[in-house]
Amino acid sequence: MSVPKSVQGKANSNRDGNYMPEIRLLERRDIPQALELCRIAGWNQIASDWERILDYGTGGCYGAFDKEHLLGTVTSTKYAGDLAWIGMMLVHPRYRRLGIGRYLLCRCLENLRTTSVKTIKLDATPLGENLYRQIGFRTECGIQRWHRKHTGIQHDRELSSESQTDCFSDEHASLDQLAFGCDRLEDRKSTENKNNALDRKSTRLNSS
Repeated sequence: MSVPKSVQGKANSNRDGNYMPEIRLLERRDIPQALELCRIAGWNQIASDWERILDYGTGGCYGAFDKEHLLGTVTSTKYAGDLAWIGMMLVHPRYRRLGIGRYLLCRCLENLRTTSVKTIKLDATPLGENLYRQIGFRTECGIQRWHRKHTGIQHDRELSSESQTDCFSDEHASLDQLAFGCDRLEDRKSTENKNNALDRKSTRLNSS
């Protein structure tokens, strides 16, 4: 689904006057609780997925908290300057129907409005589709999710973020750009270079 830049709704909208939790940027220390939300929802993300999301979540990744307890999440990533993608829209079942999902989503959209983004998209599950339509998103196309039974085969190793990027050839990158609409690998490499530069700077400061 996609939304025009002039989306409806405000981050402080809560028609029923319900208590709203603290909204802040997600950090790596929040990943264990984010994984628990995934397990409850039946999603299959693992810790390294969340690490990558936070590393490349250049559009803002937010959590709703009651003190230190994570109630919900939303993430966004900017691509090629004018496209952003929203993901990981999760709210704990105990705290649904309180406006938390809307509050998170609108906070994310407000942040993206301050950037050069012209188009915002997301994959909608049936659970969230009604909210997205209320906010102003519209259906662009349908998607299918495939799965198969586990074969019991154990893989010797798990690909690191770096090796996943390096294993793509120029042909793979061209096909991905054609299908997705922009160069995601170039954006990812650019973010990796910035993170590596920050890591080197931090090392120099700590060693001085």
